[in-house]
Amino acid sequence: MPLYEYRCEKCGFEFEKLVNTNESSSFSDCGRCGAKAEKSVSSFSSVVRGSSHESADMKIGREANKRWQLYHDRQKKRHSDKNLEKVELPKVNGHYKPVMALGDMKDIKGRDDYSKTLQKHKQDRVKRGQKQFSETGSF
Repeated sequence: MPLYEYRCEKCGFEFEKLVNTNESSSFSDCGRCGAKAEKSVSSFSSVVRGSSHESADMKIGREANKRWQLYHDRQKKRHSDKNLEKVELPKVNGHYKPVMALGDMKDIKGRDDYSKTLQKHKQDRVKRGQKQFSETGSF
């Protein structure tokens, strides 16, 4: 049973109605005022060509599968040369080291000191009532 859209000629009320395929009338009774409502052009329409034993869902599904396959092929091609096995990451006791821990102890201590200095600087600016980047201040 197809779903049709109707518009009342008297009150302008728009509604949808399931219509039996045997009924070919382009008019229906308005659900609001009871006057004659004319069938309007539907905002959704679908045309399916091909053999009658194949449903629209099957055609849409097949087309979607083709598009997803193209997408996956592009992704595979894009990432074909990027493989973690080719990258040699440092290990400690059989486990990979975190990226931020890379470097020797001097580098790690330098990053920690810098981070602590920035945090202290921010706290000092807050105590003085200065907003970040609003005015100059000693570092």
